[in-house]
Amino acid sequence: MISIIIPFYNVEGYVRNCLDSVLCQSYSDYEVVCVDDGSTDSTGSILDEYDGRGHIRVFHKTNGGLSDARNYGVSKSRGDFICFVDGDDYVSPYYLAILAAAQQGAHDRVSCAGLKRVAEGESGVIWPRVSESTVFDVKEAMKLVCYDAVPECAFAKLYPREVVLNNPYPLGRFFEDLAAIGGILSSVSEVAVADAPIYAYVQRGDSIAHSISNADKKVSDYLYALDRFSIAVEKMQLGNDDSLAYRRALVFMRMRPLLRSMGSEGCRLLKEQQGYMRHKLPCYLADEGIRPSAKARVFTAALWPFLHDRLLALYKAI
Repeated sequence: MISIIIPFYNVEGYVRNCLDSVLCQSYSDYEVVCVDDGSTDSTGSILDEYDGRGHIRVFHKTNGGLSDARNYGVSKSRGDFICFVDGDDYVSPYYLAILAAAQQGAHDRVSCAGLKRVAEGESGVIWPRVSESTVFDVKEAMKLVCYDAVPECAFAKLYPREVVLNNPYPLGRFFEDLAAIGGILSSVSEVAVADAPIYAYVQRGDSIAHSISNADKKVSDYLYALDRFSIAVEKMQLGNDDSLAYRRALVFMRMRPLLRSMGSEGCRLLKEQQGYMRHKLPCYLADEGIRPSAKARVFTAALWPFLHDRLLALYKAI
């Protein structure tokens, strides 16, 4: 059986769409573990309407954050395999069927499928960036995560339950997916990637993770997550490979708006990461694993960071 773990926190406008989508699965052997993480809006009462319907079980707990809600949901699960859905997202009717087919019941494998970004009327497939469904050796899969060809996100994946239990999400931190994915992949021997876009990732304008509020903590947590991921990659001994250097550059580019809002400490970190990216620029340009468009971005960010930021702002405004 597969257990779908869904944490919810103050997403009253999205709950029904999310749960209706998981109730319409073509795959039959599953349960849905809903965790209300201390919501202060009507999320909890909406969940109670669904409790006991079909495969759904609902739990209410005091607020502890996304990682705590996920870990709690896993502890309440009954399935041999775990997958996650965020409470403001929704999934294809074939979400479980495609992940289960890729998994093939293996307990030394993680399966991953495609994401479709949905934001203010915009929709497009963003991951995985592979040409066809493939099973990868875990070292090759880790490189793909470094190259952002396979996402680090918890959702749109299927895991053996014991792997998730042994690699809990870090409590009280942002960017928990990056912090956890290294340990998770280190616990298996292969990763199956299905190129079907079966998960709708809803990007909300009011999302806390995408704002620049609480910048100091977010930067600290991002660096913590990068450090945990880097340790896992280095222990895996990928050989003479610069994929981790590109992942570090990617994190730095994503942190730039946060760093710019932090004053003198942010300026110091910006200069530090700028020097690192310029030093590594020949490696990025020569690396065949980095897509041409990504090379153009890192080239611009390394040499003309303000131009990079302006172009990125224009792209987001289109």
